[in-house]
Amino acid sequence: MEGRKLGKYHIERFIGQGSMGAVYKARDLVKEEDVAIKIVESKGWRKDKKVQHFLRSAKLTLILHHPHLVKGLEMGRKWKRYYLAMELATRGSLANYLKGKMKLSLEEVYNIVRQIIRALHFIHGKGIIHRDIKPSNILLFDNDVVKLSDFDLFHPSGRKDLHKVLPKGTPHYMAPEQIKGEPLTPASDIYSLGVTIYQMLGGEPPYKGSSTEEILIKHLNFSPTPLRKLNPDIPPEVEDCIMRCLEKEPHKRYSNLSEFWEAFHKAFQR
Repeated sequence: MEGRKLGKYHIERFIGQGSMGAVYKARDLVKEEDVAIKIVESKGWRKDKKVQHFLRSAKLTLILHHPHLVKGLEMGRKWKRYYLAMELATRGSLANYLKGKMKLSLEEVYNIVRQIIRALHFIHGKGIIHRDIKPSNILLFDNDVVKLSDFDLFHPSGRKDLHKVLPKGTPHYMAPEQIKGEPLTPASDIYSLGVTIYQMLGGEPPYKGSSTEEILIKHLNFSPTPLRKLNPDIPPEVEDCIMRCLEKEPHKRYSNLSEFWEAFHKAFQR
């Protein structure tokens, strides 16, 4: 798609591959501003269940407004392709930032987490489980602003059938109950957030492997390396907080984001 025009958007360069479509940097030729645009091929038009879910997720991006959620601008269809235009992260993704720095300082981690917590608290209040918290879905903007993106795998509370038609998630960041196709709760997002924080502080995710299957088995059956073994500068209270997020059983984690934030905030203040 690079170099082509899609509606009023001129596609400039590929940014990354999402769960349901490719994401590009594009230029809005009417407003003369840069945007991010996600494009999904649709041979079967609306009959494809994944396309139907993309349309729901795109609409969700457009109607949910919060300072720490990426802003949706427009959705449309052109040449059997659906697209969603969104604000462009001026500093890229946390995933790319981690490639350059590996481990982040406690101050940087605290600043990122406090903003993502606000976004997650907002969507959980709307009865939505994100299902795909990971560094590539955490976007960085000027003035140290951080925003959560990508509702491609969102899960409305109470729905138990979506795992049958949707991709399950990203292996390195999936909660055990998500891997098993069990009902999800806010504790599932807390697990994925815990994995992300572990990576920010430790320089690597808690579970690695040569295959997707090996990584998923480790999520289900293995305990992660204590965080302070990877980074001795981390206070014990911070390690305890993050390791609790990574408990296998949801009821052993923090019951909600408010409880997690209280523990996280106190750990960083000591």
